[in-house]
Amino acid sequence: MGFFLRLVFLLLITSLTGCSSTQYSWNAFEGHVRLLIQSKPIDNLLEKKNLDENLKHKLKLVRKVTDFASTKLHLPNNNSYERYTELNREAVVWNVLATEKFSLDLKEWCYLVIGCMSYRGYFSKSKAISYAKDLENKRNLEVVVVPIPAYSTLGWSKWLGGDPVLSTFISYDDISFMSLIFHELAHQKIFIKGDSAFNESFASTVEVLAVEEWLKVYGSKKIKAIHRNRIKEKYLFLSEIIKVRKKLEELFKQERKDENIEFKKNNLMQEFRDKLISIREDSTRQNVTTDANFIRWVNSLNNPLLAISGVYQDYVPLFKSYFKKNDGDWKLFYEEVELFSRQSKSERLKILQQFSEK
Repeated sequence: MGFFLRLVFLLLITSLTGCSSTQYSWNAFEGHVRLLIQSKPIDNLLEKKNLDENLKHKLKLVRKVTDFASTKLHLPNNNSYERYTELNREAVVWNVLATEKFSLDLKEWCYLVIGCMSYRGYFSKSKAISYAKDLENKRNLEVVVVPIPAYSTLGWSKWLGGDPVLSTFISYDDISFMSLIFHELAHQKIFIKGDSAFNESFASTVEVLAVEEWLKVYGSKKIKAIHRNRIKEKYLFLSEIIKVRKKLEELFKQERKDENIEFKKNNLMQEFRDKLISIREDSTRQNVTTDANFIRWVNSLNNPLLAISGVYQDYVPLFKSYFKKNDGDWKLFYEEVELFSRQSKSERLKILQQFSEK
C-alpha cells in the first residue's frame, strides 16, 4: 500500500471512531496523520529552484545532522526527518500543564501507548486554551498552555513516513535546530512508559552532549563562543529555578498553617523574576525590558512551568555522570541508561536522590 493510501485508510478508521474513553487518543492520532498528509519529501523540495534559502539550508542541514546522529551518536537510523511539513502556525501542538495552587506536583494524564505523562497536548490552540480554562475555573488549578514546536512518535510512525521536519522550528538558528532533532531522536532510542522525568531528562542529556560532539567536528570558534555563552546563561537560569523551587516546596509544606502563603508565594516569584531579568541584563549588558518575548516568558512563569523544568532537567546530572563514567562511549552510555531504566520508578527516584546528595 502506497504512502498516501495508508494515510487515507488510517483517516477513515479514525473518523469512524465514536465518542468513547479513547476519543482523545484517536483525535491525537488523526492530527498526526493529517500532519503527514501535508508533508513533502525533502528530496523533491531541494530540486525546486525557487526554494527559500533558509529552508534550503535547513533541509540540507537535517540530512547532515541525522547522518551524524546515526553514525557518530548511534541514534536511530530510520526515515524520520526525510519529509517536510509547512504548518503555517506557531506550534505543532499546545501542551496543557497543571498543578494545584500550592504544589509543584504536575497533574498527569494517561494515554493508550505512552502511559501517564505530565501534559495533555492538542493540535488545536483554541481547544488547549478551552481545556486549560476549564481546569482553572472548575478545579481551581494553576495552569499554562505551552506551544510545542515538535514531538516524537517514538518510531512507531516510521511505516507512515516517519516524523517530519516542521515549519514550526525551521527558523531556529542552526544549533537550536539540531538540538531539537537530537532530542527527538533520543526519545526513539530509549523511552519508558509513564515516566516523563526520565524520558525528557534523557533526551535533554543526549541533546546537550550531541551538540558538544557536533561542535568538536564542525564548530567554528565564533559558534563555539556563542554556544558557551548561551549554555552559561541557561545554567544560571536553571540554578535560580532550582532555588525558587526549593523555597516554594518549603513554603507549600506550611500551606495549612500559614494564612499569608499566597502573599509569600507571590513575593518569592517576583524576586525570582527580577533575578532572571538581572541575569539576562548582565549577559547582554543592556536593559532587556524592551525584549517583549523574554519579558512575556518571565511573567508567564508559574507553578507548572517551574515543575516542568524539573521534568526536563532533574536526571541530567546523573545521565551525564554515566556518559563520563563510560569515557564518552555512546553505546556503553545507552547500555547503562537502559539498565537504569529497568529499575522500578521508585528505585530510579531513590538512586537519583542518592546521586543528588553526593
